[in-house]
Amino acid sequence: MFLFTASDLYGECCALYGVRPNRDVAEQLAGSNFLTIRRIDASRTFLGELGVRALLEFVGSHSGIRQLVLKKNGVDAACVEHLCGVLRESPSLSSVDLSDNPMSTPSVRLLSETARAVPHIREIKVENCGVSDDWMNRLERCCNANSELQRLGFYPYGPVRGLRSWETVFVLVLGPESLVQTYCTEILPYVGSFVSRLRLRIAPLTIDKADTDDVVKSKVWRCSSMHNYALSWCVVLIGEKAQWPDADISALMAVMRQEEPVVPPLRNKFGVLRDPMYRHAKHLFVYTLTSFHEEGPYKGNVSTVPSSVWLPALGITVPNGMNAPPAVAVRSGNCWKVRCLTDLSVSLCSVFSERPRSMALLEEDEGSDKNLWETIEREKLVGSLHPRCKDIVHYVESPAGQSSVPLILYGAADIGKSKILSWAAANYSAVESLRVVPYHVSHENQSLVVLLFHLLRVFLKKSRRMYRSVEELAVDVREVISKYDGEMILLLISRIDLLDSCGGRESLVLEWLPSCLPPSVRVIASLNTESPLLTAFRKRMPQPYETLITSFPRQVRADLFLKEVLRRDVRKTSEDGGAMNDGGTFRPFEPNKSLEGAFLQKDGSETISFGVYTASFLQRMPNNLAERDMAFILAEDVPDTLDEILTVLLRRYETISDPLTVQYLTMSLVATPLPISEVIYICEELGPCRRHKTLPVLLMMSDDGLLTVTSGSIVHLSGPDVRRVVIKLYADMQDLLSVLVETHLVRLIKTRSPDMCFYFGHLAPIMIANGSVDVACSFILDPTHMDALLSRDPDSCTHAIDLIFRLLNTRQLILELGEDISPLMDQNTRRRNREALRSALEFLQLDNGFFFQSSLLASDVSPYYLQAMEAEEVPYTVLVPLNRGDEDDATYTLDCKHLPVYCHLRGEYLVVTTTQEVIVYSATDFQNELMRSFVPFELNQNLRGALVAAGTRVVVIGDEQLLLWDFGRQSFTMFEDTTASLSENALDPCFLNLVVCHHSKEQLSVIDVSKNKVVLELPTLEAASVREAFFCGGGILAHTLYDLFLIRGEEVVKLAHTGPIRRVSFSNDGCLIASCVREDIWIWSGTGELLHLIDAGVTPLEDLCFNASGTLLLTWQTEGVKLWHSLSGKYVGAVEPCFDERASFVSFTEDGNNIIGRCGSHIYLWDVHTRQPVGVLTADTGCFTFVQARNQMMIGTTSRNEVKIWRLGDAPLPSIQSVREKKLTTIWRKNGRLSTAPIVRVDVNSNGSLITVVDGNGSVILQPIYGNARLDCDISHAESTAILNDMIFFTMKGEGRQYFWKRLSENDTVTEVSLPRNAVMHARLELVKSEDGGTMAVISNSEKGSVIYVYNTSDWTLTNQFLGHSGRIIQAIFAGDFLISWGDDCTVRLWSLLRHAERATYSHDCSIVAATSGPLMTLFLVDDRSRLYHLHVENIASSVDARFVADPVELSLTIPTTSRVRAMIHTSDLLVMSTEDGSVYLVDLRQGGTVSRLSGYKCLSLASASSGGDVYVVTGHWTGEVLLHLVRFTEQM
Repeated sequence: MFLFTASDLYGECCALYGVRPNRDVAEQLAGSNFLTIRRIDASRTFLGELGVRALLEFVGSHSGIRQLVLKKNGVDAACVEHLCGVLRESPSLSSVDLSDNPMSTPSVRLLSETARAVPHIREIKVENCGVSDDWMNRLERCCNANSELQRLGFYPYGPVRGLRSWETVFVLVLGPESLVQTYCTEILPYVGSFVSRLRLRIAPLTIDKADTDDVVKSKVWRCSSMHNYALSWCVVLIGEKAQWPDADISALMAVMRQEEPVVPPLRNKFGVLRDPMYRHAKHLFVYTLTSFHEEGPYKGNVSTVPSSVWLPALGITVPNGMNAPPAVAVRSGNCWKVRCLTDLSVSLCSVFSERPRSMALLEEDEGSDKNLWETIEREKLVGSLHPRCKDIVHYVESPAGQSSVPLILYGAADIGKSKILSWAAANYSAVESLRVVPYHVSHENQSLVVLLFHLLRVFLKKSRRMYRSVEELAVDVREVISKYDGEMILLLISRIDLLDSCGGRESLVLEWLPSCLPPSVRVIASLNTESPLLTAFRKRMPQPYETLITSFPRQVRADLFLKEVLRRDVRKTSEDGGAMNDGGTFRPFEPNKSLEGAFLQKDGSETISFGVYTASFLQRMPNNLAERDMAFILAEDVPDTLDEILTVLLRRYETISDPLTVQYLTMSLVATPLPISEVIYICEELGPCRRHKTLPVLLMMSDDGLLTVTSGSIVHLSGPDVRRVVIKLYADMQDLLSVLVETHLVRLIKTRSPDMCFYFGHLAPIMIANGSVDVACSFILDPTHMDALLSRDPDSCTHAIDLIFRLLNTRQLILELGEDISPLMDQNTRRRNREALRSALEFLQLDNGFFFQSSLLASDVSPYYLQAMEAEEVPYTVLVPLNRGDEDDATYTLDCKHLPVYCHLRGEYLVVTTTQEVIVYSATDFQNELMRSFVPFELNQNLRGALVAAGTRVVVIGDEQLLLWDFGRQSFTMFEDTTASLSENALDPCFLNLVVCHHSKEQLSVIDVSKNKVVLELPTLEAASVREAFFCGGGILAHTLYDLFLIRGEEVVKLAHTGPIRRVSFSNDGCLIASCVREDIWIWSGTGELLHLIDAGVTPLEDLCFNASGTLLLTWQTEGVKLWHSLSGKYVGAVEPCFDERASFVSFTEDGNNIIGRCGSHIYLWDVHTRQPVGVLTADTGCFTFVQARNQMMIGTTSRNEVKIWRLGDAPLPSIQSVREKKLTTIWRKNGRLSTAPIVRVDVNSNGSLITVVDGNGSVILQPIYGNARLDCDISHAESTAILNDMIFFTMKGEGRQYFWKRLSENDTVTEVSLPRNAVMHARLELVKSEDGGTMAVISNSEKGSVIYVYNTSDWTLTNQFLGHSGRIIQAIFAGDFLISWGDDCTVRLWSLLRHAERATYSHDCSIVAATSGPLMTLFLVDDRSRLYHLHVENIASSVDARFVADPVELSLTIPTTSRVRAMIHTSDLLVMSTEDGSVYLVDLRQGGTVSRLSGYKCLSLASASSGGDVYVVTGHWTGEVLLHLVRFTEQM
């Protein structure tokens, strides 16, 4: 919106003076973010008198300019006069450079007077201006005095605020409604966006014509800021309309009466320095958009209008002695934007600026909940008045002995249980030997997952392991608490009955809390009497302590009510004074016993909040009621119950404002707490509410206690009672507002709002409640969004995990609701969705920073990897690995055009089903494709799979359509409203009959595939629609939601269950049937008799299957794969996991001797008897999506559109160890492992075509970068290598007197080149080549000293021999005709190759650990304190004046000093550094030193290459891999 606004305004200013805009100045002003412009430099051009005046006119309209350079620009007396006027008005301009401009004495005198009058002017340069030394000294003294005043007389920053606390600034906007609306929509949102970095929110307040004097005063008071000496922020807009309403005039007069602080002299008469004070900023801004026809400085235009003109024009008479500011004349739209935006933003930044604080303080602030402790401080006094506090004292302070039990506070709702806990928290927080941990559960914070991770941080500091279910997390927290033996902890949890188990079992809410506590732990929890948790607590052994909390004593409740009435200054009229509207007089309120009695007679007085709402009701009672006695009013007119009085108050707000505003305001807060600014936006921008009406109602409800505004400017409903009444009144709007709030929060997160982490923390329950499951999945699986959230607040990880647990449980619930919502038949799609969420769950728990980069390093199993690879933009510069695959050991690999979803191998044929087609292969020769069919399904039908039936017939199954395809005859038969289970058991043993389901008729039937027609209609079942049906033994097994049915002819046997059936399996002979319901296994006989009911663990079962004989049953759940004896129901044992991977599918092989499991990119085989792994098959790229074992063959489909087939008997299965180590590569661009030893050195030749690798054994490997086969190279025991043209040069261990070379193009012999005679035999040699290949240096390091030999490569003559370093020379680089070296002696030395001598030396203050060449003969270095410097040489051509200049490079993230940098390279303004722990750091110099990290990457060496416009980084690893990475740069700032 504001693109080129500043430069356009500059053009308008030039047009006023009849000059052309200067291009150099216009370029400095170009861009949309003109609020950040602080300096204008016009020294590189000549503007002339009128050009300078035009620029000064612009500077006068931009309040943020701090420095103005006008050197050599023809500044004359008129310009100086204009400049002084600008200096007197500008709040920021403090430095002016007028050098090289001829200047008269009157002009200098005017500048001196201005410097004395304006204390923030610190510098006025008048060098070479013809000014006498006397005037120069006077001007300098004035500026020095101002500088001293600013430095010593004021604090450099505003008052200290909480590191995470936000503040709302209310701005009173006065003027015609149209101008007020324009200002609020065009100016305030952009000011709010700009100052959000200071954690400020902007909210406008306006004056209504009907506002009384009290309301006006209240609004003016609301706009006052204690940070600005209680001055009210006010904007006055003057339009064409002459007279103002009385309410607006009253508000303006109230603001103008406010007195600004007087700045005392810096020193008193004795020269004693006063204490510094905080700055105050301009708070009243007056703008006129109309002409007053005053004579101005040019062409009748005026820049300001004095108050003596604009105040009378509005009908305002100002008393003597009241100062009013002049009005700023706004002449154009660009002037309006620039002036209004910069005025307010500069003032706010001046008042709320903050001192940078250390990361330690930030981390300390993260560990405390400021809002919770604010609530505790607010409630502790009331809580201390309850008599049951003594029970808490007795519980906490009594000795525990060997163990203790929790204390449960129970009672009716809203009688003060939370206030008692607040008192306990405040009372014991001062005890040094006791750590108090309060936790407040509410409708806004009811996630069990968030609580459990919070408890882990309290008791354990970090998570112990990976959690794949809420059940596992709860059990682990219970164990951690039970074993805790540290400092004594008092855990206080209010409203534990509101905890949400995230879709899991309700009992999870208590499973984390041990029945017996260790001696160093005390737990106090509160709940309501009607909660079923109270019964669950009483069933525990041992039982917890219980304390019944009744209402506060009568006198306490009465005193609290009277205190609230006095606080609100409730008044009544005198008996003989008449009504208030008729001039009646007020009498102060006098408490009496009748008033107390009337209050206590109310049913609602049992609750604490009833007194607050009653006082609010009395304060806002109509005038005709105020004449009567207060006790009579309370008894007769105040409602009896809490719900009734809340209803009356809400109806009154509707009358004062309008119903829609109240409804939208309250219902949006029912969905989630919101910042004030977002509440206003939802009501007035997204909703139909009238503008400027939401904020007054919000403040009114906050004053009355229905809303709570925290110190972070977040608005909450004040309690569950308010929430309950609001929902009851406006229930018809709940769905609409919930969806509206969800959409708005998602947009705020996607647009990177400063509060995005807060919104994300409240988004999960809203999305689940609204049914936005797919939206939530796509959001949580987006690595860009997650990176932004996790980088701003690590707690977002907990909320992300919470959302994933909710999604997993919600998807299961949706499946249980019926196939109309999510068809159960589509097993593969459902499994893939679950696997993606589970993989995301694991990946989030492993996060250690830079989430997007970590996603690129993940395997194909991770959904974040797939999303990150497809992302169009990256949040920061990243490395994309290109060759992290494995070797393909499959017997056959079939490439598909589309993603394969199912395979079925039977007899002579293999049928592969993709998302778009069905392909038939020969089972004797899988390379032989027999037929391919594009299935003619409807567009909205999913192709789920195909089964091989008798002969050449194939059954193709869709969601609601079924196709019988005879590929031998090329015939098709389509069945509508028909589907079948995607299982071989859907066909009878002869593969001629198929059991199908017709969902619309809820009917089962049997199709003869040879006749292509229905041959049998099965009996109608009494239950809901059938979800799956199979041939089982001699009958048919039908699976409905809660029951199984065995159908044998006309006989139907029902197998009833107690919950939704997740999966079912049966033995080959049909004698045993197994089903799973949540965590239980149900084993039935073939006749329908229940044999065993087995508890399988703490997490729900995912799948189960029998072996070939039916004697063993295999189950799979989140906690692992387990084996059971099916006949006895006894547990055999768990299958040992491999690589810490959890299986996503398990089954038996055909012979039953092995178990197969699909785990990401691996297929594992376990021995049934030992349950130990016997082998593993690997997908070279991608991950497996489907697995089938048949005919001694293993068939798997991958995410890379491949079908892989292994003949298991042809070769031994690869062992776990061999797969873990990874095979050596045959295709380097696919698999980067070149050696079995670590890669200690990598280098790329000058044209980027060949990589030279040296491993830990000294072997040299030559690998073409484009992936061709490696070149033959038999070099061993190498230390250093270099490639020049078609020759490779190398040094060898123990050969310190010579280096060697050979040609690459032929099987050449090795040629030896001897070093000079002074070379040391056992020295370590390092080769360094110049970019043009004309020079080579040999660095020799030994105990006797270090030396650099320089050779000319054309004839291999020694040209230089440099001595100077006192220790080991780390490395050297060529820079034109110079050589730069650095060593362990903390020095960097510049050597002249032409002069054969040292040119310059730089001594660093600590050890240099790594360095690399930069652009234009510069050097980047890192020291052992992980500081980065950029070195360049000044006067490099001079042998006398040449010197190094070291400039520190500011980094966005400090590299830990514990991770010493090992190597560093520079390419395309990117620094890549590897550290000793194997991590890689990227420093993007284009983005001002932005740092990203590849953590734990096992990197030892670095190199870079480029091809076309792409930049690549090559890394050598401990694992013997040499990985190629594409550098993806983020967009320029």
